[in-house]
Formats: sequence, C-alpha cells, structure tokens
Amino acid sequence: MLKFFWIVLFLMAGCATSLPKALDSVRVGMDKDRVLELAGDPSHTYRADDTDHWAYTFFVNDQEMRREIVFAEGKVVKISPPMPRQDWVKELENTTTMEEYEQKVREHQKKASGKSP
Repeated sequence: MLKFFWIVLFLMAGCATSLPKALDSVRVGMDKDRVLELAGDPSHTYRADDTDHWAYTFFVNDQEMRREIVFAEGKVVKISPPMPRQDWVKELENTTTMEEYEQKVREHQKKASGKSP
C-alpha cells in the first residue's frame, strides 16, 4: 500500500506545472472542466454579454500578471495574452462601497476612450 502511495504522489508531482504554462495550454474550444483541470480555479470570475470571464493572476519576476479566458456556451472563445496588472485595478480593490467602485470604473472607461472624466 505504501508503494502505491508513493507512485501516486510521484505521478501527481510530475503533472504539476506553473500557472503561466498551464494557461498557455488552454485552447479555444475547450470546455470549462478541461480548463479547470489544466489551470485550476480562477482568481476572479464575472459574466457579461452572455459570456463568462475567468481571470487568472500570477507573478512573473515580481510583476503581477493577468490572463482572462472568455467562455460562450461553456466553451473557450477567447484567451487574452498575459498582461501586467494595471494600477487602476489595484485602486478598485481598495474601494469600500459599490458606488465608489462604479465611479472609478466609469472614470477609467472615459480615460480609456479618450474622453476626460
């Protein structure tokens, strides 16, 4: 029985991979279960325009990175490239009310579209 335990442990360790590499193996058309097998639970999820968005955050050389996987009808339809986490996202995390959060999001959207806040 002990031998079986060590074999299972060895196989599990051999399958372990870093999150960035796991996310690199996600492909358009995969279902949610397969993505969970490869990359594990996302850091954040939300639903918009009939699509589910899963965001994964990880660190590369002390830089916080983010990748997003978008699902439609349970299948991957889009995978974002790794992107450094933006300062405004950190600012959002420090809000204390939903009104403050929504105001900061609107300000960012205006800046991103070239309009002044």
